[in-house]
Amino acid sequence: MAAFKTTTAAALALTIALSSHAAAETAADFLRAFDGNWQGTGQSRTNYGSPYVPAECWIDLDWTLQGLRSNGECSGARRTFQAGGMVQADGADLAGTFLSPYFASMVWSSPRVEGGNLVVYSALAAGEVVEARIEVTPPRSDGGPRFIEMRTQVRVDGQFQDVAQIRLVEVGQ
Repeated sequence: MAAFKTTTAAALALTIALSSHAAAETAADFLRAFDGNWQGTGQSRTNYGSPYVPAECWIDLDWTLQGLRSNGECSGARRTFQAGGMVQADGADLAGTFLSPYFASMVWSSPRVEGGNLVVYSALAAGEVVEARIEVTPPRSDGGPRFIEMRTQVRVDGQFQDVAQIRLVEVGQ
């Protein structure tokens, strides 16, 4: 029983230490980690419910004094989309816009960190309101080059459903 209490206390202390470290990271530190040239493949749909088709993207993410500038292109389902925008850091908060590679007419805003990932939201009123979100994991490595994963979703029947999933690997390092 004493060993269980010691192990539980150690795990709790480690969790608190990791949480404090994550809280100490500024928004600028979080965004700066994305700096790099990324390209990869995955799958996308022309609309929710249609079959997935192969997709590919390249995105250049540049950290500047103004924030994280994005420029890129994604193609899939016989279409090509430009992606771009600027996400800025203000202390612990994020601000800015992002032009979606999936919904060319949507401007994304309200960037935030959710579950450790960069998430931006959008809503488009084109006869009906379409809510969507893009979620990007922070760069990580599994022993090879750094990579990020990007997922685009739309809200269907009150829940977000995947319409695109891309894994991008850092190139040119």
